[in-house]
Amino acid sequence: MTNLIERLSAKRNEDGFTLVELLVVIVILGILAAIVVFAVGGITNNASTSAKATDVSVLQSAQEAYYAQNSTYTSVTQLLNQKFLRQGSNTKDMCLSVANTAATTGSDYKVVDKGTACPTPAATGTTAGWMVAN
Repeated sequence: MTNLIERLSAKRNEDGFTLVELLVVIVILGILAAIVVFAVGGITNNASTSAKATDVSVLQSAQEAYYAQNSTYTSVTQLLNQKFLRQGSNTKDMCLSVANTAATTGSDYKVVDKGTACPTPAATGTTAGWMVAN
């Protein structure tokens, strides 16, 4: 009997983690994981905004470069065919003025979000309609 008591008391003195200590560590790791998830979410939003701004700039530069050589604005497909663009935009569409089949001013094209309708004449304060030029 004394031998059994000695073995039980020896086991009680072993070092180890209690259930409470393990639960505290798990809660702390959960809080840190939540902080990381929200921090990464903000980074992807900033990247998306920057990509859209870059698309606008690239499309406008390509239109102006084409205009410098041809004295007219054109569709995205034509910009691709003439090597003014490497690839079309994944986030933006180009709208050309319907009134001017040979658009000749910077106001004859607009860059809009992909899937967004081109501006209506009432929205632009003109009589010209707009069409997607991809």
